[in-house]
Amino acid sequence: FEGINARMSEFHAALGLATLDMAEEHINRRHEIYALYKKHLSQLPGVRFPSDTNGGTTNGIYFSIIIDESVFGLTRDQLHEALKYDHVDSRRYYTPPLHMQKANVKYASLYIGKLPNTELISNSSLTLPVFSHMTDDQVNGVCEAITRINKNCAAVSDKLLNE
Repeated sequence: FEGINARMSEFHAALGLATLDMAEEHINRRHEIYALYKKHLSQLPGVRFPSDTNGGTTNGIYFSIIIDESVFGLTRDQLHEALKYDHVDSRRYYTPPLHMQKANVKYASLYIGKLPNTELISNSSLTLPVFSHMTDDQVNGVCEAITRINKNCAAVSDKLLNE
């Protein structure tokens, strides 16, 4: 069936109301985490960040990077797999794009190949861990893992292909 039932339970509503007072503090911390990620990862070839909407802001729930395989040396999926060895839980949230999901199969032929930016982001975007109580050391650890993987991309690629 198409769609989901997104109604929240009374328990979840009560939990949401109880945590509203902490929301701004948690959002601010996630923005600090974003800045730390950007500081370290902007140094790596083939890593870029989605653009912010002009005048928009984020609640910081997700932090995604975009991997350019030809420059980084690995695909987004290879980086995702390699990060598992360092116990980094990354996500490929935007795969497949909406027009390629099973629920929309009857519309796929209308859009496949006609949404190049959507398909590019879908295949190259990787979401990194972000949570309000994440320490700077944890963020640095994720960045160090990505940097190490990038510096050893040929060996990483070989290892992943031989598994």
